Amino acid sequence: MTPEENRTGETQREPLTSIVDDWRQRLRSADGDERRTGERGKREQDLVRALLRASDVSAEEETVLHALAVAAAAYGEEKHRERLDPSILCWELAELRNAVWDHFKQLDTARNATEHILRFDRALSIAVRATISGGVRCELEKRGQWPAALQSIVHEASKPNDPSGGDSPAGDPRSTDH
Repeated sequence: MTPEENRTGETQREPLTSIVDDWRQRLRSADGDERRTGERGKREQDLVRALLRASDVSAEEETVLHALAVAAAAYGEEKHRERLDPSILCWELAELRNAVWDHFKQLDTARNATEHILRFDRALSIAVRATISGGVRCELEKRGQWPAALQSIVHEASKPNDPSGGDSPAGDPRSTDH
């Protein structure tokens, strides 16, 4: 099966275009609205492209995670101009997730679609943090904290999961192995 075909063999539009169009349709209530163009449309496409890339690679791919954080921050900067509202941002990104989930289900088996959406969910959590940070970029830059804030998001995302919160048993304050 080629990337342009779904499980039934029907030809699909380029995934990015298809997902962005579906997402925009979900967000807009008026019929006939066109996909956004210009800088805002580019930032939306960059965000979706970065999310899809990040959902296809391992957590150790710091370059891909950095590209995701940059794209999400740029999306958040655009939102800052409209006064970033976290509840609206979460709704928008939930609609994006729904569009991506529908896309994954059309292209693959249920098991593979589930694996893809789980990786996408992880990438989306990174994107939420970076988007919100992008919305306050001006304030972070004034304090000299902007590059470090973005790098912190990437660094935390690329660390292996450690439920204890420490790097080793000795680093865990709950540990009795000191």
